[in-house]
Formats: sequence, C-alpha cells, structure tokens
Amino acid sequence: MREWLLEIERILAGEWAVTPEELTRAAVEQRLDGWQARLQVHLQSVAGNTEEVRCLSYLLKVVTELRPWLTFCYSVADLPRSNNEMELLIRGIKTRYRRISGHKNWNAYLLRYGRCSAYYEDWADQPESLESRLRLVAPKKWRQVREACRSSQKQQLNRYHFRHQRHGYLAALEAQWEQACWM
Repeated sequence: MREWLLEIERILAGEWAVTPEELTRAAVEQRLDGWQARLQVHLQSVAGNTEEVRCLSYLLKVVTELRPWLTFCYSVADLPRSNNEMELLIRGIKTRYRRISGHKNWNAYLLRYGRCSAYYEDWADQPESLESRLRLVAPKKWRQVREACRSSQKQQLNRYHFRHQRHGYLAALEAQWEQACWM
C-alpha cells in the first residue's frame, strides 16, 4: 500500500519532470490516469476482502473524486503545488503587510480585504500586468465577480462579529428585526 501512495506523491510532486516545461497539467493527468488504471487492475487481481483492498479502494475513490483539483495547480503559473508552498506564500503576504503597516497582527487587514489580499500582493509586484489583464475582462463579468467578492467578504465579517462581538452583533440583529416588523 505504501508504494501506491509514494507513487502518486511522486506524480503530483512532479519529480519525474526533467525540465519545468514538462510539468504541465496534461502530462500530470496522463500519468495520474495511468496510475489509476494500474491500481484498478491491481485491485481486481487481488482476491478477497483484505485490508489492503479496502484501503486501496478508498484511496482510488478519493483520488478519482478529487482529480480535477489535484491537477489544477499545474495549469496556473506560479500557483503553489503543495500545502507547504501555500503556507510560505501566505506567510510572505503577512510579513509584507506587517512591515508596511507596523502592526503585529494582520487580522484587521484580512477582514477588510479578505481573499483579495493575495491579488493585491501580486499586483504590487506586476502593476503593468494588472492593466493588461483588466482590459480583457468584460464589464458584466467584472461586476459579477465584484459582487461575489463583496458577498463573501460580508459573510466573513458577519462570522467575525458573531464570534468576537457576539452581544453587539445580536443586539444589532434584534434592532433590525424590530424595525422590519414595525414597517
């Protein structure tokens, strides 16, 4: 069982690629398809209801269901491919904000800008790239994305207020309810 896990780890990590140009989504998907096919054949050849069959069947099911998300990072340049790389990226964003603002904590910044903070970081590095990319976006699509971001941000703020300022949040809700009932 361990060998099957190590093999899929090598496939997704891209250790097989000699040059970065070889590491494409299509190439990873092709190797992943081969791995899945070999695992299916192996599971059919192993007789009985052993622990190995149960565990490997579950692994195959999970990999099959998550397949589109496992290979997505290879279609976007500079997207972190592992949890470690993602954590380092987030840490870099936090560090840069703390250096600029002088604050020890970045929670207020994160609450204000939410998931867009990573975009701001990218745009700060490549301002000319932002303008060229924005020209390609249709105004209607931009409005839809902006509204989705605002909605997501509002939900995040509501969760924060409910967790950290519960009494004030509930009092405001009750006031809104009273006002709505008497209108």
